[in-house]
Amino acid sequence: MLNKIKIATWNTNGLSPNKGEVEVLLKMHDLDILLIAETHFTKNSQIYIKNYNIYTTNHPDGTAHGGTAVLIKSTIDHYELPSYTTEHIQATSIQIQDRNGQFSVSSVYCPPKHKIIEEQFSAYFESLGTRFIAGEIGTLSIHTGVPGCPPQEEDN
Repeated sequence: MLNKIKIATWNTNGLSPNKGEVEVLLKMHDLDILLIAETHFTKNSQIYIKNYNIYTTNHPDGTAHGGTAVLIKSTIDHYELPSYTTEHIQATSIQIQDRNGQFSVSSVYCPPKHKIIEEQFSAYFESLGTRFIAGEIGTLSIHTGVPGCPPQEEDN
Protein backbone atom coordinates (compact mmCIF):
# COMPACT_ATOMS: atom_id res chain seq x y z
CA MET A 1 0.00 0.00 0.00
CA LEU A 2 1.30 3.46 -0.88
CA ASN A 3 2.17 6.06 1.72
CA LYS A 4 3.77 8.61 -0.60
CA ILE A 5 3.78 8.91 -4.35
CA LYS A 6 5.73 11.21 -6.67
CA ILE A 7 3.74 12.36 -9.70
CA ALA A 8 4.64 14.81 -12.46
CA THR A 9 2.92 15.92 -15.65
CA TRP A 10 4.47 16.98 -18.95
CA ASN A 11 3.20 17.97 -22.38
CA THR A 12 5.91 16.35 -24.51
CA ASN A 13 4.50 17.43 -27.89
CA GLY A 14 5.61 14.00 -29.13
CA LEU A 15 6.65 11.25 -26.73
CA SER A 16 8.91 9.17 -28.99
CA PRO A 17 11.29 12.00 -29.96
CA ASN A 18 11.50 13.03 -26.28
CA LYS A 19 12.01 9.55 -24.83
CA GLY A 20 15.54 10.35 -23.64
CA GLU A 21 14.37 13.44 -21.76
CA VAL A 22 11.51 11.45 -20.23
CA GLU A 23 13.97 8.83 -18.98
CA VAL A 24 16.19 11.53 -17.44
CA LEU A 25 13.18 13.17 -15.76
CA LEU A 26 11.98 9.85 -14.32
CA LYS A 27 15.41 9.00 -12.95
CA MET A 28 16.40 12.48 -11.75
CA HIS A 29 13.24 12.92 -9.70
CA ASP A 30 12.65 9.23 -8.91
CA LEU A 31 9.08 9.61 -10.18
CA ASP A 32 6.50 6.96 -9.44
CA ILE A 33 4.08 8.22 -12.10
CA LEU A 34 4.49 10.53 -15.08
CA LEU A 35 1.41 11.88 -16.87
CA ILE A 36 2.11 12.71 -20.52
CA ALA A 37 0.01 14.86 -22.84
CA GLU A 38 0.37 15.08 -26.63
CA THR A 39 2.06 11.73 -27.22
CA HIS A 40 1.34 11.97 -30.96
CA PHE A 41 0.99 8.18 -31.04
CA THR A 42 -0.87 6.05 -33.56
CA LYS A 43 -1.90 2.41 -33.29
CA ASN A 44 1.57 1.49 -34.61
CA SER A 45 3.49 3.49 -31.99
CA GLN A 46 5.41 1.65 -29.29
CA ILE A 47 7.74 2.76 -26.55
CA TYR A 48 9.57 0.96 -23.77
CA ILE A 49 11.05 2.51 -20.64
CA LYS A 50 12.79 0.16 -18.23
CA ASN A 51 10.98 -0.44 -14.91
CA TYR A 52 7.80 1.38 -16.03
CA ASN A 53 4.47 0.22 -17.38
CA ILE A 54 3.15 2.53 -20.08
CA TYR A 55 -0.50 3.00 -20.98
CA THR A 56 -1.60 5.19 -23.88
CA THR A 57 -4.70 6.68 -25.44
CA ASN A 58 -4.47 7.93 -29.02
CA HIS A 59 -6.47 10.60 -30.79
CA PRO A 60 -9.69 9.00 -32.09
CA ASP A 61 -8.96 9.86 -35.74
CA GLY A 62 -5.86 7.62 -35.63
CA THR A 63 -3.39 10.27 -36.77
CA ALA A 64 -0.25 11.34 -34.90
CA HIS A 65 -1.51 14.24 -32.79
CA GLY A 66 -3.01 14.69 -29.33
CA GLY A 67 -3.14 11.61 -27.14
CA THR A 68 -2.01 10.84 -23.60
CA ALA A 69 0.04 8.36 -21.62
CA VAL A 70 0.54 7.26 -18.03
CA LEU A 71 3.94 5.88 -17.05
CA ILE A 72 3.94 4.08 -13.68
CA LYS A 73 6.70 2.20 -11.90
CA SER A 74 6.21 -1.49 -12.49
CA THR A 75 6.56 -2.14 -8.74
CA ILE A 76 3.33 -0.25 -7.93
CA ASP A 77 0.14 -2.31 -7.87
CA HIS A 78 -2.39 -0.75 -10.22
CA TYR A 79 -4.73 -1.48 -13.07
CA GLU A 80 -5.63 0.39 -16.22
CA LEU A 81 -9.05 2.01 -16.53
CA PRO A 82 -10.82 2.17 -19.90
CA SER A 83 -9.49 4.91 -22.18
CA TYR A 84 -11.59 8.05 -22.54
CA THR A 85 -11.39 9.10 -26.18
CA THR A 86 -13.30 11.86 -27.93
CA GLU A 87 -12.30 14.66 -30.30
CA HIS A 88 -12.48 17.01 -27.30
CA ILE A 89 -10.89 14.88 -24.56
CA GLN A 90 -8.29 12.11 -24.65
CA ALA A 91 -7.42 10.51 -21.31
CA THR A 92 -5.40 7.58 -20.05
CA SER A 93 -6.21 6.53 -16.49
CA ILE A 94 -5.09 4.00 -13.93
CA GLN A 95 -6.37 3.08 -10.50
CA ILE A 96 -4.13 2.52 -7.49
CA GLN A 97 -4.62 1.90 -3.79
CA ASP A 98 -3.48 4.02 -0.85
CA ARG A 99 -4.26 3.80 2.85
CA ASN A 100 -7.63 5.50 2.25
CA GLY A 101 -8.77 3.21 -0.58
CA GLN A 102 -8.63 3.31 -4.36
CA PHE A 103 -8.08 6.43 -6.42
CA SER A 104 -7.63 7.19 -10.10
CA VAL A 105 -4.67 8.93 -11.71
CA SER A 106 -5.35 10.33 -15.16
CA SER A 107 -3.44 12.08 -17.91
CA VAL A 108 -5.91 14.17 -19.88
CA TYR A 109 -5.46 16.28 -22.99
CA CYS A 110 -8.09 18.66 -24.34
CA PRO A 111 -7.02 20.12 -27.69
CA PRO A 112 -7.29 23.91 -27.37
CA LYS A 113 -9.14 24.28 -30.68
CA HIS A 114 -12.29 22.79 -29.16
CA LYS A 115 -14.77 24.52 -26.92
CA ILE A 116 -15.61 22.01 -24.21
CA ILE A 117 -18.91 22.26 -22.42
CA GLU A 118 -19.47 21.35 -18.78
CA GLU A 119 -21.28 18.11 -19.63
CA GLN A 120 -18.23 16.82 -21.52
CA PHE A 121 -15.95 17.46 -18.55
CA SER A 122 -18.52 16.00 -16.16
CA ALA A 123 -18.72 12.75 -18.14
CA TYR A 124 -14.93 12.44 -18.08
CA PHE A 125 -14.58 13.21 -14.37
CA GLU A 126 -17.40 10.80 -13.50
CA SER A 127 -15.44 8.03 -15.25
CA LEU A 128 -12.66 8.50 -12.66
CA GLY A 129 -14.72 7.92 -9.53
CA THR A 130 -14.80 10.09 -6.42
CA ARG A 131 -11.05 10.22 -5.69
CA PHE A 132 -8.71 11.21 -8.51
CA ILE A 133 -5.71 13.19 -9.66
CA ALA A 134 -5.78 14.52 -13.23
CA GLY A 135 -2.95 16.32 -14.97
CA GLU A 136 -2.50 18.52 -18.09
CA ILE A 137 -5.80 19.80 -19.34
CA GLY A 138 -4.57 21.70 -22.42
CA THR A 139 -7.29 24.26 -22.89
CA LEU A 140 -7.10 27.86 -24.03
CA SER A 141 -7.98 30.79 -21.83
CA ILE A 142 -11.39 32.09 -22.87
CA HIS A 143 -10.13 35.59 -22.11
CA THR A 144 -6.77 35.64 -23.90
CA GLY A 145 -6.82 32.66 -26.26
CA VAL A 146 -3.43 31.60 -24.89
CA PRO A 147 -2.86 28.11 -23.46
CA GLY A 148 -2.74 28.17 -19.68
CA CYS A 149 -2.74 31.97 -19.58
CA PRO A 150 -4.92 33.69 -16.97
CA PRO A 151 -6.96 36.74 -17.95
CA GLN A 152 -5.04 40.01 -17.96
CA GLU A 153 -6.19 42.92 -15.87
CA GLU A 154 -6.84 46.06 -17.84
CA ASP A 155 -5.12 49.30 -16.87
CA ASN A 156 -7.72 52.04 -16.52
